Amino acid sequence: MHEGDQGKAAWQILLFADRSRVVYRLSGTGTRGNPFHVYLERIEPDAERQSQDPQVPLFCVCALVNPIQR
Repeated sequence: MHEGDQGKAAWQILLFADRSRVVYRLSGTGTRGNPFHVYLERIEPDAERQSQDPQVPLFCVCALVNPIQR
């Protein structure tokens, strides 16, 4: 795990063996509480899949963690 503090943007990175990673970063927007951003990143060697909308494979994950029901 890597940690850092670049100004007000504190962050942590979880690295995996396949070079994918999860990045957690405080938003630093000055809003109440401690909102943060989560970035899920992975190397995609298949050129056909690189143009895929990233929301398609993440839809189920997003639906599980989204507290807002539509």
